[in-house]
Amino acid sequence: MTQQETPRNIWANRTFVWAVDVLGFVAAASVAWALAPSTVNDSASIPVLLAAVVAMSFAGQLTGLHRGRWSIGSFDESSAIPGSAVVATAVLTAAAAMISAAPDLPRVAITALGSMATMAMLRSLVRRRTELEILPDASAAKKVIVFGASVGGELAVRAMTRDTASPWLPVAFLDDDPAKQRRRIDGVQVMGDRSRLQKVIDQTGAEAMIIAVPSASGPLISELFDLGHAHRLEVRVLPAASDLFGRKVQLDDIRELRESDLLGRHRIETDINSIAGYISGRRVLITGAGGSIGSELSRQVHRYGPSKLFLLDRDESALHAVQLSIHGRAMLDSDELVLANIRERDRLREVFEDTVIKNPQGYHLFVESREVERMWQEHQAGRKNHARQLWLVLVLEQWARQFGRRARTA
Repeated sequence: MTQQETPRNIWANRTFVWAVDVLGFVAAASVAWALAPSTVNDSASIPVLLAAVVAMSFAGQLTGLHRGRWSIGSFDESSAIPGSAVVATAVLTAAAAMISAAPDLPRVAITALGSMATMAMLRSLVRRRTELEILPDASAAKKVIVFGASVGGELAVRAMTRDTASPWLPVAFLDDDPAKQRRRIDGVQVMGDRSRLQKVIDQTGAEAMIIAVPSASGPLISELFDLGHAHRLEVRVLPAASDLFGRKVQLDDIRELRESDLLGRHRIETDINSIAGYISGRRVLITGAGGSIGSELSRQVHRYGPSKLFLLDRDESALHAVQLSIHGRAMLDSDELVLANIRERDRLREVFEDTVIKNPQGYHLFVESREVERMWQEHQAGRKNHARQLWLVLVLEQWARQFGRRARTA
């Protein structure tokens, strides 16, 4: 049992709340008697103030506000504040009528509203202090931007800020909905849409981004992943809404992306032996290897043991990140990393010739290599469109190598 949970501390907290509520009610009554006009020219006498103490104490016990039924500052406790203020004011009104004269309506209204305001302010301060005490350590936790200021984002922020051992510290929201701009959710502000990502990173020092949109489609998650990756952010995601139905978001729910997140569908079971036989020992070129789908595809293909795995992308840092995730180190001088833009015809021709045409194992079982090279050169030069023929040649050669190997080993 922690120090805050000991019976002595619980009693001390309840006594403190009771004392502040009583003082607030007495202060509200004093102000009401001093300021509000009355047909009776009197001030709040000592008997009236003592009656206020008794009235607030009685009301707190009657409504359960001072009996420890709810956590201090919780929404359940706050719902009992209006009832307590009304009961205490009614008891004070009856006592004042017996002591001197019944207070006029302005005095009754000021007393009730003033006491409600003081009780609500106290609990707001207590709740804020409690939230600050359980925030994760800013020096140890990783600052994170939460994309999605709806229910998913709010639940994610609560999960991160209700655990002192949380590895994440939310510092900003981003959301593309204009109606949500400049909102503040659990102390975290919505600082703009995705176009302001770099500015938000500069302002907050964020190191990661959490996609907190459980209903997001695969293409949206892929776009956000690429955006975060381009800004050198570690990207995490919440599960789909169907996986979160009926329960609260936990820290363990904030996880790395999976293929099903990017594709927007459930995982499909594949014939691993068939895939391995198709890729094992082959030279494989993956374009867009630095993106969300391309990076995951690269890791999957590497598992099947290709003789050479070429990773092509126009983002050098993204290529290094993928290579690091595959090999555990980034080999900057590796010939497997191909920095190129597929829209650049001359550069792509060089890449294709280095990785496919010059394959020492040979791809051309049925077609003369010279004929393939001629069609390729004509196609790249723009003299003739051989896209269909080249694609069919590649499909035919891959099919032949697949079934030819099986026939030889049979």
